Order: sequence, then structure tokens, then C-alpha cells
Amino acid sequence: MNRAQRRQQKKATKQQSPQTAEEALKLALTHLDKGELAEAEDLCLHVHRQLPKHLDTLNYLGIIEKRKGDLNAAIAYFKKALDVDPSYVRALYNLGNLMQEQGYPDQAQEFYESVLNHDPEHHNAAHKLSEIYVDKERPRDAFLMLKKLVHMLGPHDPAWYRIMKSIPHARREDVDPQFIENVTKVITSGEVAPMYVNQCAVPALNIAYPELALLVFNIREYKDTFRTVLHLKATVEQLNTPLLIALLAYAPISAYKHEFLFTYLRKALLEETLEGKAGEELKSHYDNVLTALACSCNTNEFVYYIEADEKEKVAALREKVVAAEGSDLWETRMLMCYEQIFKEPYAPGVSAALRERKEELSTWLADLAIDELLMLENIKPQVKALTEIDDEISQAVREQYEENPYPRWRAGISVPVMPPQMVMYNLFPNYDFSGLDIAPRPKALIAGCGTGHHALMVACRFTNVNVLAVDLSISSLSYSIYKTLRLGVKNVDFKQADILKLGQLDSDYDIVESVGVLHHMKDPLAGWRIITDRLKPGGIMKIGLYSEIARESIVRAREMIAERKLEESPETIREFRQEILMSEKPTRDYAFCGLRDFYSMSECRDLLFHRQEHRFTIPQIKQIIADLGLKFIGFEVTDKVSNQRYSERFPDDPTRTNLDNWHQLEQELPATFRGMYQFWLYKPKDAQ
Repeated sequence: MNRAQRRQQKKATKQQSPQTAEEALKLALTHLDKGELAEAEDLCLHVHRQLPKHLDTLNYLGIIEKRKGDLNAAIAYFKKALDVDPSYVRALYNLGNLMQEQGYPDQAQEFYESVLNHDPEHHNAAHKLSEIYVDKERPRDAFLMLKKLVHMLGPHDPAWYRIMKSIPHARREDVDPQFIENVTKVITSGEVAPMYVNQCAVPALNIAYPELALLVFNIREYKDTFRTVLHLKATVEQLNTPLLIALLAYAPISAYKHEFLFTYLRKALLEETLEGKAGEELKSHYDNVLTALACSCNTNEFVYYIEADEKEKVAALREKVVAAEGSDLWETRMLMCYEQIFKEPYAPGVSAALRERKEELSTWLADLAIDELLMLENIKPQVKALTEIDDEISQAVREQYEENPYPRWRAGISVPVMPPQMVMYNLFPNYDFSGLDIAPRPKALIAGCGTGHHALMVACRFTNVNVLAVDLSISSLSYSIYKTLRLGVKNVDFKQADILKLGQLDSDYDIVESVGVLHHMKDPLAGWRIITDRLKPGGIMKIGLYSEIARESIVRAREMIAERKLEESPETIREFRQEILMSEKPTRDYAFCGLRDFYSMSECRDLLFHRQEHRFTIPQIKQIIADLGLKFIGFEVTDKVSNQRYSERFPDDPTRTNLDNWHQLEQELPATFRGMYQFWLYKPKDAQ
């Protein structure tokens, strides 16, 4: 090439540089997503030499330096971008993130507020700022900001989680009709997890409807007078609010005072029905309430307490319904508040009659209490076995979950899809992930998938993943398959198998997850070792285990159950729950009363009556990780408060990987891992 040609090429390249920059940055972003920092940096520096003031290039270089761990260099690049354009939102937002991650909330707040000044609809900055407001004990400010967000965005788990934290501090005027409507919509949509819905909606009910809150407060003490107020129009209006109906029907309320309201309402309506007093006026007033109550009782698997005289009345009602073949929808729905009817010959006719009403609530009851359960019975024979199940404890645990698949769930799957390396980086931005080696089309193993929500989350979370999900229980797997079909997810294969037999598999996996499973095995370490053998070197593993420290109140309850030799029958569970709820201060003396698990039959059985349970301490986990040749990446937490407390307590460990420190923190704050320990590990490439 002669000099003239080189000059012409240089001129052409210069003319095309903006387009070239765009293509280079797009490729750099692809490398970033894969964790290939050197390749991404080379491309960005190439553009930077040609266009030193190109804003997106400076921003990407800042992100790369941050990923490399050079925070000063990252800050320098972001500030260079702001020198070019002080309103450049991406750099402002990334500086806010960096400040927040490094434990400088005041500086982070300034950057996020600046972002929102330039872009009032920057949802991510608003979310981050609301976190800071909660942490800085400005919960009302957080609530007001989040209220605007959910109005703009609709269902969004992080927002609803922080509303759950901040709404107890809201004022009456803050919980306006628009917010109540938004809460009602998010419940009926099924797109937010029930634990968030309940803890947002119950305070909203109490604030927005003080008369209902007063009734709920007094009902346990004044149950004998409840029938005297049952017919009052004001009471009907309190009970028939759209928010309360939605909560009852779609997300059963996990609040013990409301449970007393519903159990006494149910009994009062039963007595009115059998005494022939349920005339057209009462039926018209309470039609929606009764349908919603039937939905709630089917969802919680009839966990509500039934008094002795009430049982006789239920038997009498059953006779009437059977004799009429379910033709009286009021009486049939009344019976559906106490027991399943889907196996009765008249059940399909009841489903058809409910659907003929052309009401969303009645259709949901038909789905929930009849059609879904009949479909699960049809799916069961199609479940394929991958291994035998001959271990005695495995058989006992399987039997429990055959009776009570755990849990039935409705919330959809809404997670951003990312390569595994990027998921890990977002969870643990200060960790060095150069040791990971995950295939472009990774294979994942879910060891103990239950009713499928976890497996479907994995299937939707990781780019190009294929998932094998195994469980002991055919009932649970049937539910998993049913939900998979309903959601249209195609990259999950559900099989019946025992973890103890997974050594028979002829395949290894890039991702292995087992959450809430190993601690129910006779020998958790044996199960953990087997699934570790199935993990490829360079692969990642997520484990969930019960904490000995956090489950203190549950352990006391389990000891009480063992001392009394209580059976795990539904009637015994109802009676034990009632004893707990009738104690003077249930939530003070029995902390598990505040857990969602306490408010359904299968989850309460799993929580308190499980046939096999082990609990762990962090020092034990540390030793097991070392014995298995794994490396600890970090705890995956949902509220971020635990991470912040750790960083404040141990600022010299930015990666938060020191398990001795975590043990010390948990001893100081015993509720840190109240749900369970959930943590990520990886298998070194040189592991055998």
C-alpha cells in the first residue's frame, strides 16, 4: 500500500469512527457480560484513543476498572465523563453505585439525587435512593418514593420488598386510594411473591381502613359477640373491600389477628347457613367474601382451627351438599371453606357452575380447588423416575411431600436473563471470578426442586441454560410440570430421583443448586459430597441450609412437639397452631408466628413437624466447604441490610468472604439468617 492509499484509508477510518466506536463498544459489552475484561478493555481503549471525550467509552472504562478492583481508576474515568458533560446520567449512577457498595451512603445519595434531577424517571436510581432512605431511618421518604415507582412500573419485586420495610411508617394520607388500587392489582396479578404482598398489604389495610383494623384487633377477645355484628352493613362494607377480598383470594394473609377474624367469620356463616338464615340479603352481601374465603382456605390447605361443635356442623353441611350433588353453590362454597371436594363425583359440575358466573373470583376458585388438582392427578403417572428411592429417611421424607407438596405458588417468574458470570458479578461485585469456567450453554442441576419455583427461576435466570430438576415426591414434581406448562418454560426436565443416587448420572454440570434440601437428609454431608462430584471444575454451586442460631424458637417448638409425641396429622397441626396463637403474646414468645410458613398446612408441617431436620453453624459450614475442596463466594441476601452491617462491622473485608466474621455477626444479630443460609461456592479448576 503506497502513502496515498494509507492516507485515504486513514481519512476513511476517521470519517467512520463514530460508527466504528458504536460497533466496538457493542462488542466490548459482550465481552464484559462474559467476564472477559481484557478483551473489553482493549476495545474501549482503542475507541478512547480516537475519541478521548466519548462519554460511553469513558463510562465502560470506569466499569472495567471497577470490575478489575481498581476503584480509584474507575472513579477517575467516571469523573472524566462528567467533566465532559456534568449531566451524563450513566456516570452519575455508576458513581452512586460505587459509593454505596463501598459504604459511603451520603455520597451515594448525592449522586442518585443528581441522577433523578436530570432524569426524574430513572427507576434504578430511585430504587437505590429508597434503599438509602430506609437504611438512614427515613422510611416515610422511602415509602413516598416507592409509591410513585410502583405506580409507574406496576409489579416489581425490589420495590415491593422495600415498601414492606417502609409502609409501617406511612401516614394515613400517604396510603391513598391510588396506592390501595395498585396494591390490589399487584395481588391479583400474581407477579409478586406472597411474603412481600402480605407484609405490604396488611399494614395498608390497617392504615386505610381503621374500622376494620379495630375489628381485627378486638376479634380474639370478643369472638362471642361477632355474630351480633355480622349483619351490620358497616361490617359488610369493611369485609368487602377490594383489597381484603384480593388478599383472601390470592395471597392468604399471614397475620394471626386476621386469622381469628376469618375463622370466626367462617363459623358464623356456617351457622347461618345451617339454620336457614342465609337469605338472599345475606348471600348478596357476603357472596364475594364467601368465595374469597373458600379460595383462602384451599390455598392454605385448611390450616384454620375448627372448634368441636363446628366439626359436627361441617358434617351436617357435607351431607346436604352430597345429597344435592353440589347444586347449591352457596352451601358448596361454604363446604369448600373446610375441605377439598375435587375428588367428589359432583366436583366437575361445581367447577362448571362457578365458571358460568363469568366472575374472575369464581373462576379462580374453580381453578384452584378443582380443576388444577384434577390436572395434577392426571400428570402424576407421567412423571419419570431417574433413580430408585430405597433409603429409609428418603422414603419418609418423600411420603411427607406426597401428602403435602410444598409450597403451592402463584407468583410468576420475573428475573433478568444474564450469563452466569454476570449474575455472579451482580451479586458479588468485589469478588475475583477469574477462576470460573462455565460453558456458553451451561447445564444446571437442581437437587431437590420441590414444586418447581426454584428450578424455573434458574431456567429463566441464566442465559442458554438447560436444567435437570430432581425431587423425591411425585406430587411435587407433578405440580412443577403443571406450572412449567402454564408458564411456557421449555428448558427444564423434571425427574424423580434421590440425591443419594445422583452419583449414577453420567453427566457433570456447570451450575448445581440445592436450597432447603440437604438439611432434611439423614446425612447432609453425604448428599453434599455427591452433588459436589457432579459439579464441573470451574462451576458454581448454591446451597441453602438452616441456621442453628436463627431457628431457636422453631427448635423449642419442635422439642415441645417431640416431648408430647404429637402426630403430624392435619388435626394435630391445627390444634397446635391454635394453642400457639391463643398464647398471650404469640409473636413475642414464638417468633415463627411472623413467618409466612406458619400460615399454610404444608409449610407449617415443614416448619415444625418435619420428620428429619439438621441445623448448621457457620463454623461447621466452613469446615465442610474446606473438606469438599470448594471455595466460598458469598451469601446471597435479599434485603442487603446484612451486607451493609457486615461492611460496617468489618470494613477490611470488601469481598465479605470471611466466614469467621460472618459467624461473629450472626452471634451479635441472631436473626441475620432467619430464613436460612443461602450461599454460593465454586469448584477450582484444579479440583479432582
